[in-house]
Amino acid sequence: MDLLTDESLIEKVQKGQVDACGLLYKRYKKPLFGYFYNNVYDEARCEDLVQQTFEKVLKYKKNFNGSGSFKSWLFTIARNTYIDEFNHRKKNRSVSIMEHDFAHEQHGEQKLIDEEKNALLNKALRMLDDDKREMITMVKLSEMKYQQVADIYGLSLSNVKTRIYRIMIELKENAEKLRAHGQI
Repeated sequence: MDLLTDESLIEKVQKGQVDACGLLYKRYKKPLFGYFYNNVYDEARCEDLVQQTFEKVLKYKKNFNGSGSFKSWLFTIARNTYIDEFNHRKKNRSVSIMEHDFAHEQHGEQKLIDEEKNALLNKALRMLDDDKREMITMVKLSEMKYQQVADIYGLSLSNVKTRIYRIMIELKENAEKLRAHGQI
């Protein structure tokens, strides 16, 4: 069953074979976690958001009509879940949505270099507006196709490509500003 397409798996889920959702979960847990982590910076909350996303997949499984890709539909649900979470926390004046830094587990000098690069990237990402950070995260870190992002945002493919190009320039400028001010 692992060789089935996402669309055929969600079709099985729609027909009541809920175990097929487990395969979708295995396929998309890591990309969803990465998407949430680059917006939330809290592993426990990211796990919760991934769970909430798949709960919504099960709840709204009949809404997937196959007109687009499952991945686009899934990330639309994920984006809405993130927005709901953000609005809920904002309403309750909870802890900032971006509170933790990311660090890879490695050894020696390479670990320090990677930590510095990650810290610089995270700080540069945090300087972006939420919408820009979300879009660049989808494309560069969650490895979504430009067309899938265009479908989620309701934009043309060329518009998404232009935005990503401009966001990358802004991200690079942010990193250069941080380096110039000795913040890394």
